[in-house]
Amino acid sequence: MPGPNNTKSKVVQSVYPYAKPVPLTFMRPGQSFWGSRRTYGGWFRSTFSLKDILVKAGLPATAPIR
Repeated sequence: MPGPNNTKSKVVQSVYPYAKPVPLTFMRPGQSFWGSRRTYGGWFRSTFSLKDILVKAGLPATAPIR
């Protein structure tokens, strides 16, 4: 992600678009970014529109059958 003074950092966030009732994301706590900063991490609720956006980008509309 872009930061101050042209600093670039990478953090990893997992997306669970088929979670019910709304999509969820998870970020591992303690990931470093912008030098000395750290992510709080945890589970985050998204909005219904996240899945719609991902489907428009090519994600299957329904979860794959296991």
